[in-house]
Amino acid sequence: IQRKIQCTPTLFLMGILACGGGSAPDLAPPPSDLAPLGLSAAGDRSLPIRLSQRLGEARVQLPASNLPAGTGLPGQFPLSTDWSALGDKNKKGVKLWTHTLPVRLKAKKHARPPEGVTVLVDGEPVVFANLPSASRSKGWDVDGDQLLLLSKENPSRSAEPPVLLLEAESALQSRVNREASGLSDVEFLPYEYTDGPITRSGLLLPAPASLSWTLDLPEEAVLELHTAMVSRVLSEGPQSDGASFRVLVNDQELLATHVDRDQGFEAFRIDMAAFGGQTVRLQLETLPGESSDFDHIFVGEPLIWGKSQRTPRRVIIVGIDTLRYDSVTQHGYARDATAGLQAIADRALIFDNATTPAPRTRPSFRTVLTGRLPLPAISAQGIAEVLREVGFTTAGVTANVHLVPRFGFNRGFDYWHYENSVDADVEISRATRWLEDNRDRDSFLFLHLMDPHNFYRAPGSYKNRYVETKPETLEITMNRWKVNSLTRAGKVPQGDRDWFLDRYDGEVAYMADQLGAFLGWVYSLPGDTMVVLQSDHGEEFWEHEGYEHNHTLYQEVVHGMLWIVPPAGFGGGSNHSTVPTGLVDIVPTILDALGVAESLRPPTDGISLAALIDGSRSDEVAALEEKLRARRMAIGHLMYDKERWATIADEHKYIIQTASGKDELYNLAVDPHEQKNLIQEQTPEQLAHWHSALEEATGWPVGTGWQVQLLSASEPFELHFSNPIQAMALDPESAKTRRANIEWGETSPLGPDDVAVLHFNEDKTRVHVTPGKARKRQIAIIAEPGTAGTLLSEGQSGTLDGKRLVVGSIALKFKESSVILPQDSIRNYVGLSEEKGDARAEDLSALQALGYVQ
Repeated sequence: IQRKIQCTPTLFLMGILACGGGSAPDLAPPPSDLAPLGLSAAGDRSLPIRLSQRLGEARVQLPASNLPAGTGLPGQFPLSTDWSALGDKNKKGVKLWTHTLPVRLKAKKHARPPEGVTVLVDGEPVVFANLPSASRSKGWDVDGDQLLLLSKENPSRSAEPPVLLLEAESALQSRVNREASGLSDVEFLPYEYTDGPITRSGLLLPAPASLSWTLDLPEEAVLELHTAMVSRVLSEGPQSDGASFRVLVNDQELLATHVDRDQGFEAFRIDMAAFGGQTVRLQLETLPGESSDFDHIFVGEPLIWGKSQRTPRRVIIVGIDTLRYDSVTQHGYARDATAGLQAIADRALIFDNATTPAPRTRPSFRTVLTGRLPLPAISAQGIAEVLREVGFTTAGVTANVHLVPRFGFNRGFDYWHYENSVDADVEISRATRWLEDNRDRDSFLFLHLMDPHNFYRAPGSYKNRYVETKPETLEITMNRWKVNSLTRAGKVPQGDRDWFLDRYDGEVAYMADQLGAFLGWVYSLPGDTMVVLQSDHGEEFWEHEGYEHNHTLYQEVVHGMLWIVPPAGFGGGSNHSTVPTGLVDIVPTILDALGVAESLRPPTDGISLAALIDGSRSDEVAALEEKLRARRMAIGHLMYDKERWATIADEHKYIIQTASGKDELYNLAVDPHEQKNLIQEQTPEQLAHWHSALEEATGWPVGTGWQVQLLSASEPFELHFSNPIQAMALDPESAKTRRANIEWGETSPLGPDDVAVLHFNEDKTRVHVTPGKARKRQIAIIAEPGTAGTLLSEGQSGTLDGKRLVVGSIALKFKESSVILPQDSIRNYVGLSEEKGDARAEDLSALQALGYVQ
C-alpha cells in the first residue's frame, strides 16, 4: 500500500514561474507541413476502470440512517419557551420579542436574511425585516445572539410555536441519510463533496456500509481514491466521532484508515499489482466508531489504472479572463505584452475573427465547456462528462466566483479547485501538480486564469512595466460604477485612461509569461497534447465612452482570443486564419480531434475546426471555411445595461435593443472600432437582410413593427391586423440598466405575464390582450410593411396610424422600430438544482473583491 504523494513541480519550472518572469523553455519548431492530428489513434481508452460508472454491477449494503436515535432531521429548532418582550407595542399594535438563538450565525446584524435561515410561525414562513420597526406588523431579524420577532402576543402561545429552520442542514441530512433521501442505492451512492476550495465527485458511504464488485484487473493495477468525512452545516451540536475506511481484494486488506471530521481530503494510491490480470472481488467498506451518528464518509472517484499500452492523450483548455483580442502582441499589438506566449503562438493556429457569445464570464465559459449557446448550456452535457466516458481523468482549476460548483461548472470533473482572484502562478502550480500526477494518462484540464481581470494589480515589476504617468482622478481599486460616474461627469482625463490601460497591460504581460513557461513544460510531458487558448471576453477602455465589460456588445468586449495548438504544432503556411469562429466551436473541435464516437457526442451549436489543424483532412478545408463564413452567431446576455442582441454577418455587426428597438450597424471591414453607425443609411430591403441574419443567429423572430406602451389599460382589449403578426409582452427586466441576477438569488419583481397575457386567433391576425399589474408595460409586435392595425375596446375602435391612440379607457403609445422577440431567458433555467438558492456569504465577498457589489 502506498499513500499518494502530491508531486512538486520541477525546480526549473518553479524558477520560471517566479514573479520576476523569465524565458519559457524552448519548444520544438512547428513542422514545415501540417501533420496528421493523430489524437484519435493515441491513448488507452480501456482505462481507467471508473467504479462510479459500475454501480449497477455492485453489491451494496447501506445503513438506513446515521442520525441519532429518536431524532428528526436536524436543522429544525422549535422555540416554544423563553421569549421576552422588548418595550411597548408599536403603531401596528405588536411587540418586539426576543429569543436566544439555538445556533451561532456568522454575522451579528444582517441587511438580508441569513443564508438558508427561515423562521416559521404557525407553520408558515415569516418575512425578514430590519427590526425594530414602528410600522411593521410582521417580521423577524437577528441581533447578535438574539432572534427578534414581531408578535401581538407571546410567541410561546401560538398554535404552533415558532421554528428556526436551517434549510441547508435539513437539506444535507435529507440527502446523506439513505432512508430520508428516498433514493435507490444507485441514485444514493454518487455524491459530490466540497471541502474548502476543492470539489470532488465520488461515492457516499455512510458507516457501516459495504460496496463490492467482481472485476477483471489490468496488469500493474493501481487504485486511486480520496477520503473525507462529510461535515454538518452546523458547527455546534453532535458530530461524527470518526469512522474507518477499508479496501479489500479477495478479502485481503490493502488499506485501513481512520477518517476524522474536518481533516479534509486525504489521497491514497493503492498498489494492486499482485492481483493484476486476475478476476477479483474488490470491496470498499466503512465501519463506525463508538457511534455511527453523522458518519457519512465520502470516497472521491475511485479509479483503477493499469499500465498504459499506448501514448497518453492530453487536452488543455486555457481560459483567460478579460483578455482583449487587440492587447495580444501576436494579434498586432505594438507592445510586447504577450511576448511570453511567442513560442506557443509559433505552434498555434490563431483565429483572428473569433467571437465570444457574451461580454461576461459565466455565459461565455458555459459555452466553452459545452459547445452550446449560453442559455441551453446551463443544462447541457459538458465536455468533461463526455471525456470521462472515453477514459479521461478530468480537472478544473479556476479563480472566478462565477465558476463555482453551485452553478454546475464542475459537472464531469473529478477534481475542481476554485479560489477567487488568485494570481496565475498559484493556479498554474495547482495545474502542474495535477498534470504531473496524471502524466501517463489520458487527461483533460480546464485551466482558468483570472489575470488580467480588474483590479489591475500585477505582482512585482509587472505592475508598472508600462506605466509612464500618475493618475489625476482614478484609483486602481475603483469599482466600475465609480469610474463610469466620473466618466459621465467629464472627470477622467486621457492620461488617467492611458494609466488604466498601462496597468492592464502589465497584468497581461504577467499572465503571458506565466502561461508561456507552463505550456513549455507541458510539452515536455510524454504523449500527445492539444492546447486551446481562449478569452471569455475583453475589456473596454473608453472606446465607446465606457469602462470595463458587461454593458456593451462592441468588439473590444466580444472579439475573443482563440488559438489551437495541435500536438506537433501547426505547419504548412500562415498560422493566422481569418474565417469567423467562436468559443462555441471549441467542444466540437476537441471531440472531433479525439475521434469520440458520434453516438457519445452531445448536441452542440458549434462547428468542428479539426480539419483546419489536421494535415490528413486538407480536402475538407474549403467547404468548412465556406460554412463558417455563412454562419450567423448570436451575441448578448448583458447584465449591466439594457438588453441587447447582436450578430456578425457579412463583415458587419448588427445590434438591437429589445425594449427600445434601437439598432446599430457597423462595417467591421472598414470600421473595426465601430465608430460609424450605418443603420440610417439602410434601405428597407437591406434592413430586412440584417433582421434575417439576427433571426438566424438567435432562432428568435426579428423584423420591423411596433413597440407599444400601455399607457392606460386596466381592462382587456383586442388588436386586429390586416396581415398575420408576431407579438409578445416584453419582460420588464429587458429595459433595466441593472437587471436582477436571478442565479445569485436576486428576484425580479415582475415578469412578462405581469405586463400582459396575449391570446391569438388561429391565423395570428387578432390578439386579445389582458393587461397585467406592472406599471410600465410594453408589447412588441412584428408585422409586414404596410400592415394596418385596429384597436377595439368597449365597443369602440381606432386605427393604429399615429404615435398615440386612445379608445375608451385604453391609451396606447406606438413607436415604429426594429423588433426582436426573445423566446428564451434565464428564468427558464433557474429551477435546476445547481441554480437554486441565494449567493453564499463567501460568494458575495468574492463579488465585492471584484467590484461587482458594494
